Amino acid sequence: MPTCPFCSREVPAASSICPSCLRALPISVTTARPSAATSATRTALGWLRPAILVLALLAVGGYGFREYRQRRSVAEPVLTTAGEAAPRTGPVTTTIAPPIEVAIADSASVSIPAGGHLAFTFSGKGRSGCRVHGAVQALSRGDRRIAVFVVDRDGLAEVEGGRRPRTYYDSGVVSDVTLDINLDGRTEYTLVIANAGGGRRPKPVRIKSVRASCAD
Repeated sequence: MPTCPFCSREVPAASSICPSCLRALPISVTTARPSAATSATRTALGWLRPAILVLALLAVGGYGFREYRQRRSVAEPVLTTAGEAAPRTGPVTTTIAPPIEVAIADSASVSIPAGGHLAFTFSGKGRSGCRVHGAVQALSRGDRRIAVFVVDRDGLAEVEGGRRPRTYYDSGVVSDVTLDINLDGRTEYTLVIANAGGGRRPKPVRIKSVRASCAD
């Protein structure tokens, strides 16, 4: 028979109160240890939470990187050549015109009037730069003096008015000249070959494939 911890009197086994001192007897509770399966479950949950957090961070980072790439692809221009169809939607496009070759003059023999000139107008058709190349040679046996120069529209009007023009190129008085000139292809020019002699006779010249190579 158990005894009361307060008065040390015997207490009936089924009683929860001491009949002598009338105090409630303490109740003992036995706590069961967690089983091996419960411990394994808690260990798995302990690793699972950090793993879920890492996966969530990777998903957010991947989404942010995809948005960054999409914005960058829209901002960067896409270069296309003339004649290609640019997309109606999507990245901003910049059109680059292809290079062109402009034939200016080519003749085995052409006559310059006495005191006159020959004029060949050309344009780079909007390209930002043109390189003019070729050659001009006087063919007369006596007086072989010629002058080759390049003028714009205003300069051509000055030439036709008998005034000294403002030139973009001037060979001076020569008998033959090899051309290698850089010009702005967005302006219209005129190649002038003048009879620089004092005689009254026409002067034959050879014009060797004078052309302009123009590109942006």
